[in-house]
Amino acid sequence: MALSEDPEIESFEERKAALRDQVAVAGVRAVTIFAADKLSDIAGLRRGIDESREAAEARMGASVANMASHYRDSVQMIAAVIVLAAHASTRRRQRTQCQAPVD
Repeated sequence: MALSEDPEIESFEERKAALRDQVAVAGVRAVTIFAADKLSDIAGLRRGIDESREAAEARMGASVANMASHYRDSVQMIAAVIVLAAHASTRRRQRTQCQAPVD
């Protein structure tokens, strides 16, 4: 499944990078779901830091710095996919307009 991490990858950084890669190639719908999940995760991390940084890190199994890095990389991937999708949509629209019959 595109939105599931590979539990076989032990390194946090490598596991998260692989997840971002598989979501990116899965398409705009998967990226949209991933983006909503990351927004929720970021808000949760913020609350967790406010309450207890140590407890948040223990619950996540990763440092706040590692999670923040993953979220930054996720936002970059999401933005790139959105830009590519918008570009592809514009190109399709331009081709359709060029092929439209003239009265």
